[in-house]
Amino acid sequence: HIRGISLSKLLLSQNSSWTSLSNTPIPDRIEVNALVMSSTPDVEAMVHEAGMLIEKGYTTLKIKLARGISPEDDARAVLTLRASIDKSVTLRGDANRRWTLDEADRFGKLAGQSMEYIEEPTREFMDIPSFYEQTRIPVALDETLEMLSLSELQVFMESCTHCTQERGTIIDSAVSAFVIKPSCVGGLQNTFYLAQLALNFGALPIISSTFETSIGLSCYGHLALSLTLAANNSSSPPRRVVHGLGTWQWLKEADGRISTVVQDGIHLRLEQGNTLPSVRNDIGNLQSMNKGRHGSRREHFYLQASNASGGNYN
Repeated sequence: HIRGISLSKLLLSQNSSWTSLSNTPIPDRIEVNALVMSSTPDVEAMVHEAGMLIEKGYTTLKIKLARGISPEDDARAVLTLRASIDKSVTLRGDANRRWTLDEADRFGKLAGQSMEYIEEPTREFMDIPSFYEQTRIPVALDETLEMLSLSELQVFMESCTHCTQERGTIIDSAVSAFVIKPSCVGGLQNTFYLAQLALNFGALPIISSTFETSIGLSCYGHLALSLTLAANNSSSPPRRVVHGLGTWQWLKEADGRISTVVQDGIHLRLEQGNTLPSVRNDIGNLQSMNKGRHGSRREHFYLQASNASGGNYN
């Protein structure tokens, strides 16, 4: 809070399109998806893990695809998982741009309408409209958001979207969601720009995390709350928005707790209070995570950034 104003309301008040929403009652929780850590080559383990996550209360699961098996085997694994869980549970896929268009089409034609969407199915983002036309599986953008400028993204989204001629109403689009990592796209302001662009084309803005500390995750949680309200305000009836802030679990496992962000079944509950004392613990957790592993450049960058921003707090 800043002088009694919640961060969610402050964020809404900074965007002229959503200023009126700053007076809207804001909930204290957002819904998040769970990442199934078992990969598709081990279908039995994946089904078992998914069942455990569902027992905890999760109703949206994300699975990683294109992990060394054929697109057809990936599709069969997804269909096996889909058949083993309740129809009310939503599945999301993520191929991380590892497939050619042909491979992605082979997966999609066999997997059918078994998922809410698939993130970045093709190596070339320009192949996404063709993939959707062939498979009718909606696509979520992730890495592409980091590659293109806003003007380039605007042009690309226009190529993905079909509208009515009379009123310009969107009737179909290959892209159904933007998976936005604020730390990768340039911060909060760029996140708002991307979220507004997504909503302009009928896509959902979904906030996702990398390995931020609890302070960063708490901020992202408030940001996700703001964008959930904005998404519901732009559509009727309101749409369910499930965010990708599951990386808190890595810190929780290292320390046994999270100071400002805690998991509650299918939601990420945002607790109030002073967040600054948790910085030292979070830095220690990240250092523990990096021990014994080479780590990516991105992991090292965030560790250094956390030390730089949090080293003076006692």
